[in-house]
Amino acid sequence: MVNCISLVAIALACYFNLERKRKSDASGETGITREYLESNVLYFATMILAALFLFNWLNLLVSGANDVGVEVMHDVVWAVVDIMIIVVSGATEGYLLQGHSGE
Repeated sequence: MVNCISLVAIALACYFNLERKRKSDASGETGITREYLESNVLYFATMILAALFLFNWLNLLVSGANDVGVEVMHDVVWAVVDIMIIVVSGATEGYLLQGHSGE
């Protein structure tokens, strides 16, 4: 159940960060601005998070928890995913709470 909720959070973060990146790219500003850097870092962090999460979750669904040697690697990936969900969601929510959602 927690994985389903995490998947929804990651999907929403992907949507909002993609929209933020598109707006930043379409602004026409030349050079690297703070908004450009923030939107790109957050977008690519969200894409890496989604890839790690889906890889680990689908592997868990297919093979179960009976791979003893590989299980340690998946546990480490889950720890990284758990931390990244908090960081990415917090940064996305902070941006949205500033009132930038409907621009």
